[in-house]
Amino acid sequence: MQYTAHYKSPLGGILLAADEEGLTGYAGGIDKKITLLQLERTDMTGFFIPKKGTAL
Repeated sequence: MQYTAHYKSPLGGILLAADEEGLTGYAGGIDKKITLLQLERTDMTGFFIPKKGTAL
């Protein structure tokens, strides 16, 4: 079964999706996701980050 929840984070509203095993999706904007990854100290050197307005 798939579950979704709207969450009001300090960065703004986001949508989370999960199943019985864990998180399966995130929607809130690339800018918020980048900020979250930076807060988690994730190494993003191999990530492609699209320029604003070009992501599908």
